[in-house]
Amino acid sequence: MIIATLCWTVMHISMKLIYARSPEMNGFDTISFTGYFNTPFFYILGKTSGVNMSYFSVNLKCQGIMTMRLFVGMLLNFFMTYGLMFIAVSKGILIFSLNPLFCAIFAAIFLKEQITVISVCSTIGAFGGIYLLTLNKSDSVSDNSHELLGYF
Repeated sequence: MIIATLCWTVMHISMKLIYARSPEMNGFDTISFTGYFNTPFFYILGKTSGVNMSYFSVNLKCQGIMTMRLFVGMLLNFFMTYGLMFIAVSKGILIFSLNPLFCAIFAAIFLKEQITVISVCSTIGAFGGIYLLTLNKSDSVSDNSHELLGYF
């Protein structure tokens, strides 16, 4: 998970660098560029490691969940990169750090998992720490007139 977090960090910072150096680029451009390379990579990885890659070999309920996950993943990538066009990376990461809170709530609703006091306190503490880290950071975004778009 630490490596995944570091990869997300590099991805977010690289998005800001792309937008700063090529203002004509948008979220769709950067996501489609990534997709061109991810698709063949994961196809080859799946084939060489013996993963069953047939969508139709699983039951309909799993197909629905897989389809939902595909679209939600595409939305995640698009809105994350699009939002970084309008807000600083530090603010984007602060919003993204709400992920454990939403995961705990959705897991309690859909998976019937228990939300413990320790998990709530840990999430609040982590969010508070990230908030403190983002204080007094200068925005690299020169025009903040569309900043509200970045929060959604």
